[in-house]
Amino acid sequence: MNKNEWFEKFEAELGAILSDEKDKAKEYYEELFADKQEQGVSEEDIISEFGSPEAAAKKILEENAAEGAYAAHDEYGEEQKSAYKPVIAQNDGKKDACDDKCDCKNGHIRGEDRYRLSKFGKAFSAICPFIALILFALDGALLNRWAYSWMFLIAIPLAISIEVTIETRNAKRFAYPVFALLVFLTTGMYFKWWHPMWIIFLTIPLYYIIVANIPAINHDRNGGDIDEDEPQRKSKWWIWIIVAGVITSIVLLGIGTTAIVNSINWFMPERYNFDKIDTTETVEMGETPLTEIKIEADTCAVFIEPTENEDMTVEYVKKGFEKGSVTVGAADGVVNIKAETERTKIFGITVNFGQMSADKFIVVKIPAQITDALDYNLNVITGDVKITGKSGENALDFGKIDVENTTGDVTLNDITATEAKVKLTTGKVSVNNFYADNLNITSTTGKVNVKDTVVAAALTVGATTGDLDIEATCKTANFSVTTGDIDFTLTADDITVKATTGDIGGKVKGEMTEYTVTVKAKTGRSNISDRTGTTDKKLTASVTTGRIDIEFIQ
Repeated sequence: MNKNEWFEKFEAELGAILSDEKDKAKEYYEELFADKQEQGVSEEDIISEFGSPEAAAKKILEENAAEGAYAAHDEYGEEQKSAYKPVIAQNDGKKDACDDKCDCKNGHIRGEDRYRLSKFGKAFSAICPFIALILFALDGALLNRWAYSWMFLIAIPLAISIEVTIETRNAKRFAYPVFALLVFLTTGMYFKWWHPMWIIFLTIPLYYIIVANIPAINHDRNGGDIDEDEPQRKSKWWIWIIVAGVITSIVLLGIGTTAIVNSINWFMPERYNFDKIDTTETVEMGETPLTEIKIEADTCAVFIEPTENEDMTVEYVKKGFEKGSVTVGAADGVVNIKAETERTKIFGITVNFGQMSADKFIVVKIPAQITDALDYNLNVITGDVKITGKSGENALDFGKIDVENTTGDVTLNDITATEAKVKLTTGKVSVNNFYADNLNITSTTGKVNVKDTVVAAALTVGATTGDLDIEATCKTANFSVTTGDIDFTLTADDITVKATTGDIGGKVKGEMTEYTVTVKAKTGRSNISDRTGTTDKKLTASVTTGRIDIEFIQ
């Protein structure tokens, strides 16, 4: 006898009881059958453990006839009535198949830690990954936020757990650890609140302790530890339509807000008010010539520009709700400028509000009469950096420029330097009318824009996530990006361009016959192919996913 035959006879023998009770009995044996199969028990052995369908049905009918109804107690101690008590036949002394499933003394089904979703719940769980993938692709493609959009994928188990929690009315089913992780990542990436938001992980055990001590919300209502007679609560489909509408509205609002912010340049240096200066520090030019200017700024923007005055001045604006101060000192030809921000403390914990509080700024004005090429070393934690080498008739000579910034934009205008190095974690890099022997730009997340730039030796630009837009003349050019597009117009002898995910498009000034061209396009197309040139000039372009479109112009 196979499974179908056993259940057909079993159902037929139960004809005398109510249809609801018959369905419950059949459903119970079907679940038990499925569990046994998952444990590796063969169909034949399962049928053998069940016994004959006639005997199983007879015992159920005898129970109903003898008792009419029997008492069962749920976990709250309340008595419940049911006309159905599942009984499994003892099969010639073999182990009772319901030993792990039932408490036959009180008729209560213990069951495993399992639940049954409604049809909507199952459909929602199935479609959630696809919705997350669509949001991931849209957010990444439209806003170029691949560095952040992957968090939609982490939200998949969170969304499913919300549906399960609603249907089972069991707060323990809610994926609170995933929720805590998303909150930590979101506040950290967008507001740099890595500290103190790590504290949210300490609330995970607290959440489950609280839930465990509230019986009304910590047990399944359609399975698990609650009696099977408890009616199943179905999720209301219209609630999820509202939830989906709200999520869609938030995404569209975010896209629109980002577009508006980018179009009106709210976060560009023009937002600073240079008319109101709170503090001015003066560095008198003595007999010892200056060689270097070092600047450290914490949550404070930095502006450097030439002045016709004889002395160097440092103007400080204490804008924002956090207190700050600036100290200026000079020794052995080195000027040290340090702008500090007094961190806000909440319950004794230091809080970093990140870019939202980076409204303070300093303006360093360098006398144009200094003819020596000074070295500039800037280390900024959060804040914009703008160095201007020329203002009207006043101009500055630069030696080495070394800028390291965590969060904020970096702008270099009208500068002639021996060497420049820019390292940025999050923000935009803009270089205009720049002359140097070597220029190296590294960006983790943000766009790099280089215009009207001449580099005598090597121009190196790399970004993890962000587009590169470059117009320059140099000896050697090396551009690379992991996720983003590269667009360039170059006059160079040795050009290397590499993109992992993104398009490469550019113009090379010169004859194509002069260049030895090497092209690698793993997934995508290229309008040029490998060739051997007549000179030592080289062009190497490679892309993993994307296309290559390069032309040679006179």
